Amino acid sequence: MTDLVGDGLLNLATRGQIDEAAQVLRAIAGPFDFRDGPLLLRRLADKLRQNGHDALAAEAYALTWVRTRGQGGWLNFGGETALDALRTAAQLDRTLTHRVITEEAEAVVSAGRYGTHGITQALIFAFAQQAFGLPPNDSLDLAFALWDEAATVIEIRAPRVHDSDDPQHPYRAPDNDDGTPVPGDLDHAFATAALAAVAHADREGKRRAMVATRSLVTLRPEATAPAMALGLEQLSDPATLMWLLCLLQEQGSQVQPVVDRCQDALEKLARGPLLTVRALARRLLTDAASVPMGASDPAGLNLPSRLWTSAAQGDSPRDRVVNGMVGEVAGARLNEAEHLQPGLIRAVLARVRREVYTERTIERNKAQSRANRSVDEGELPDAYLAIEETIEEAIQAVAAGSRAHRLSQGLGLSDPTAWEDQLATVLTDDPCIPLAFEEARWPRPDLPLPPGPDDLASQDTPLTGTTAETISTRPLTQAAILTGQTLPDWRILASAEERKFLSPQTRTTGLIVVNFSGPEVTDYGNHNSGAPPFADGDIEEWIRPPGHHPAADTPPGIPLLGLDRAMTAAADAAQGLGLPGFALTPTPWLRTALRLRPGAPLTLEDDRGPALRLICWRTEYERSAYRLSWPRTTGCAVVIRPDLLDILSELASTPIVTRDVVIQLEAD
Repeated sequence: MTDLVGDGLLNLATRGQIDEAAQVLRAIAGPFDFRDGPLLLRRLADKLRQNGHDALAAEAYALTWVRTRGQGGWLNFGGETALDALRTAAQLDRTLTHRVITEEAEAVVSAGRYGTHGITQALIFAFAQQAFGLPPNDSLDLAFALWDEAATVIEIRAPRVHDSDDPQHPYRAPDNDDGTPVPGDLDHAFATAALAAVAHADREGKRRAMVATRSLVTLRPEATAPAMALGLEQLSDPATLMWLLCLLQEQGSQVQPVVDRCQDALEKLARGPLLTVRALARRLLTDAASVPMGASDPAGLNLPSRLWTSAAQGDSPRDRVVNGMVGEVAGARLNEAEHLQPGLIRAVLARVRREVYTERTIERNKAQSRANRSVDEGELPDAYLAIEETIEEAIQAVAAGSRAHRLSQGLGLSDPTAWEDQLATVLTDDPCIPLAFEEARWPRPDLPLPPGPDDLASQDTPLTGTTAETISTRPLTQAAILTGQTLPDWRILASAEERKFLSPQTRTTGLIVVNFSGPEVTDYGNHNSGAPPFADGDIEEWIRPPGHHPAADTPPGIPLLGLDRAMTAAADAAQGLGLPGFALTPTPWLRTALRLRPGAPLTLEDDRGPALRLICWRTEYERSAYRLSWPRTTGCAVVIRPDLLDILSELASTPIVTRDVVIQLEAD
């Protein structure tokens, strides 16, 4: 359709029939009853722009934003969705873009098929993000003017009818700020709002809230202490409690004011039924010896009676599903804990089988799925839901009976507190690695994006199955420069980026394209290999202490960096706080050759300071009011201090080249 209509538009434009071409675009942009109308407009705009017809392209881009329905389809105009199309339209022809937006807004208000919901909001987004403006007016001033005008309309539309309509502390915007204190404690409010986000199911949101919390408790402990105490009192999810307590523990004496304020909440948790939570809380108590230990019920760990044991237990489809879920959430921790407490895995599986199919758990899981996942778009939400919470609660509750179970078996315990602490340490899902990746987040560098289906088709690359191809090689000295002020002039040594494309029919991932770029000791003529330019990686290389192996004169014919997809060093974190799908790692040879040692998280340093660092990014978010947003493009890169490039080249006996590989995978 893009080629058919696009060629016709180009013919009209070439013959000078610009008005007729514009009428065709307006006809195409009529009220759409099919999902992909805006996609067609965007592709037509791209085609017109590529052929030099900027005015028509601007109109098509502007109509793309207008016809995109925001917030998952229930608002007029795109709002934040497709805002890039509006920005491009304004860059091509600002006056024309303003006219298109004005005419379309008037048309919707006068005879809108779906009502007028979302137009004001969309315009505020557009001006606030400076996607287009109306000189000589400032774009942000226009956004605030729209906001004020909308507030006036809403106030008149919804008048005050009772005293209960008034807020407790009404806000009255002063003409000039006279320095009068605002009511309440604003610092406490901000800290509470930031910390409250840890309770959200979204794993990305949890990680970001945890990072913010770690900064708050170290930089503003007095303001954060009441919020932390409130969080520890109100949270019921055992995993989130565990991660928060780990954060407090790892900061040590820096956060003592926060810990002091939380003593009552910590004492309550230390007496609770969840082993890992109560062990972590006990470590933070000022006077732990005076707090009685929590209850320990051995029933869950006792072997079941033969009269109640089914020979087929664990072999039914339901049991296999439960076994798989428990293995994903806590397989590594349970396998290690089994050595300390034999029978723990059997007991946890038995409890999860009972709990996961209860009406309460099923209804909670359904409600959370509806809140976080769109019915017609099959991407699973990256969220910590009722199933994971049920499994974690079962693990900690069953393990809490270990102390009594050992006593009932005559095994004895010289120090019950030390025993529980040892078992809790093994069962703790440490948030350190997920938060290190979150803190490594960086604005996407200026790298070529993985090509889309249209680009692949133009290169005669088949769009079925899996293909891999080396597209270029270049000298190591041509490594791209990292933009930004934090690491000035650092170079991008290697990168890996994955981009997902949705199928227009199913709205699920239909195609995955991955760009790999990495250095290796090889000949310039080796262009045919489609294998990624990386060895098998291990993220432990970022934290492993320096070894005692001397550096060889040249690397043994392998790439200089590794790619870790399994992330086994992170144990169960993938189904906890979450992990990226892959990460680049240094090879032992590279670390030894440059004499690098671990520094800050995901950073290696030498005698001069930071030398090698991992950065990560997520972008091209799919957003909707009906599901969690998720990034279609994710990537990471290893960046290196510029002076080390020359040293690296001198250590190899043959030239080091960077090889760029594109891999295309057709999604199942």
